[in-house]
Amino acid sequence: LSDYVSAILNAKLCIELAQKNDWEQEIAESNLYCATLLIAKGDLEEASESLIEAEFRRTTDPEVINLANYKYDLEEG
Repeated sequence: LSDYVSAILNAKLCIELAQKNDWEQEIAESNLYCATLLIAKGDLEEASESLIEAEFRRTTDPEVINLANYKYDLEEG
């Protein structure tokens, strides 16, 4: 409930755990959630990093593409 700082910290922990265990699907999923939280918090630049990682792992996923387009629209006003 708007505690984005805690949610982002937990999402980053999930990313670390997924990377440590080479869980490809979970790496992409965690990066997608992290990017969503960062966008909601208003940190578009940091959200780009997580989105790039998610896009790299799931290039054709409509959810990732839609979030990237939404972030771009926010940046462009």
